[in-house]
Amino acid sequence: GPFHIYEDAVYQKWQSLLFEVFPRLSMKVHPKSKSKPLPGLLTEQRQLEECLADYDLLVFDYFATGAVLATMSDKPVIYFDIGLRRLAPEFLQDLRSRCEYAKIDFSADIRKQCSNAIEKFWSSNREWSNSKIARYSLCEKESFHWSELLKAGSAGSSLF
Repeated sequence: GPFHIYEDAVYQKWQSLLFEVFPRLSMKVHPKSKSKPLPGLLTEQRQLEECLADYDLLVFDYFATGAVLATMSDKPVIYFDIGLRRLAPEFLQDLRSRCEYAKIDFSADIRKQCSNAIEKFWSSNREWSNSKIARYSLCEKESFHWSELLKAGSAGSSLF
């Protein structure tokens, strides 16, 4: 559906350009992936939680489990928003405070957008903290039941 997937050729072109700009980047291969990474790319096969400590910077373009682990870590993170997820405005604001955020427009010069984001990241004197994301992972109550969350959602509250 929309905001979920690109055609393989479009996504591979994006990856190719990103790795041109940032050649020392390693691609973390999803454990269930059946597709092969582009030739010549450095790849990481271990589970993300096993290799997280081995990297100085985490880069992602799709908000899923790996992105959650990245943002909860103490590592600096760059999030290239290529339009694959629609994030709630409040969460996006918190994500921007956690990560170097770059909205990528595929109709413009992708290399330049990636270069600008990476330059901005390296030139900032910003301290990278996961404190703004903590509220998405810590329960304020002593116990938690999913049924409470589901009841809240069905009562018209926004879950995300």
